[in-house]
Amino acid sequence: MKNLISDVNFVNLEAVRNFGSPIEIWLVILLAAFPISARSDETPGDFEAKILPSETPDRFIPELVLFAGERMPVEPDLNVPNSWKILMSGGYQKENWGLISASKRILPNEEGWFTTPLPIEDPEKNKIQELLIKSIGPDGNFEERKIKIEILPRKRIHYVAGVQSSFTAFDNKKSNRVNQLSLTLKGGTSYDLDAKHWFVGLSGYFNLVPIAHAPASEVVARFWGVSTRIGYRFEEKRFGFTPTFSVGTYFWGMRVPEGRYGIASTYGPQFLISGKHDLSFGRYYSVYLKYAPLSNGLSGYCLSNQEVAVGGTRFVRTELLGPLLLNLDVSELYANVTSLSQQVSIVSASFGVSKEF
Repeated sequence: MKNLISDVNFVNLEAVRNFGSPIEIWLVILLAAFPISARSDETPGDFEAKILPSETPDRFIPELVLFAGERMPVEPDLNVPNSWKILMSGGYQKENWGLISASKRILPNEEGWFTTPLPIEDPEKNKIQELLIKSIGPDGNFEERKIKIEILPRKRIHYVAGVQSSFTAFDNKKSNRVNQLSLTLKGGTSYDLDAKHWFVGLSGYFNLVPIAHAPASEVVARFWGVSTRIGYRFEEKRFGFTPTFSVGTYFWGMRVPEGRYGIASTYGPQFLISGKHDLSFGRYYSVYLKYAPLSNGLSGYCLSNQEVAVGGTRFVRTELLGPLLLNLDVSELYANVTSLSQQVSIVSASFGVSKEF
């Protein structure tokens, strides 16, 4: 069988060493956006809060569920000058219980959860605060519960790591057709450049362990990808979703023993639009669409060489592992290799779980 991988290698790394290549330009932009020295994340008015674990057995309002340790937004109260509030989420294990806030009864939704603002003291002056939570039962009986919250600088750096089960179908339209199932390692990090809108990110994946492939006579490929991006989060919702737009660079490749088939590596810009839909109790789901034209060599990019991907994430809460993210990704990479008169198609579908740190 003809060795295809060396002939189909779109990127000649030695040939793009000169400064000003697309890779280096994007890396300079993104690295300049990352913090390069140890600096405090705290800026005035930029806080979060978390509930501290109770020091004594909780004997009050056993129907009320509040999760200690999970961060809640802290915001200025625009209706009251020099006032602050937290957005607290919780739930009741029994029906028809509600929360009393600002002389109003806050009832949970159909799933039993609520999210409501609660007034707090100045977060810059008081880092540990005590709140009195009042609840009302179906018969009008009141219960009270005291909790302590800790004011923290808003978390700017986010990490996520997880595993996925990935199915990949490789087809070069002439000789090689390989289907395989792999265990994929996936991870990433992002840094918020300001309190609400701008951020930069880095993510990647790698087929860690092959599970099965066909035909059995063919060698197994390991696919990898690395993405860098800078993005902007919009505040206004559209059709129930909060949109985000980001651009960056996408690096992709295959590792095949003896280079028997495939594309060694390629790169190109990527454009990604996503939307986040908030649910009750801090939960959410999000969807995205990505388009990445790929390089056909030093001459530039070819629209016939591209990857298109769609996917989504669902936030779930578990008793054993805490908050988790369920991920679904589907992509198709198409490359027209004119030097070999071949068309390469790679379709991939992945489902997995990840956790944010």
